[in-house]
Amino acid sequence: KQWYQRRVRGHVTMLAQDYAKSRTAFGHTLNKLPLHRASLAKLETFSRALILQSIDLALVLNCKEETPSLSSNVSRVLSAVTKVHTAQVAVNTMREGLESF
Repeated sequence: KQWYQRRVRGHVTMLAQDYAKSRTAFGHTLNKLPLHRASLAKLETFSRALILQSIDLALVLNCKEETPSLSSNVSRVLSAVTKVHTAQVAVNTMREGLESF
């Protein structure tokens, strides 16, 4: 895989996928089981979505710098909401990622 693809994926997701290749259950490796694959796909989707959400916030803050007429209160609220949402989803993703070991 390309270096940027490895960086986008969360570290726990990467570790869980590597572990799933070597761990066997029900006569198959975990990466062959549909439920485990779906769980890992969900974790990776959440990781990528958080990155995109952070990039979108950076774009909004950049637009605020270029056009000062944009309300500073809106950017403050967006920044706070993004931080809280990112932290909550990251903790849940870490928890579920560690359970996959």
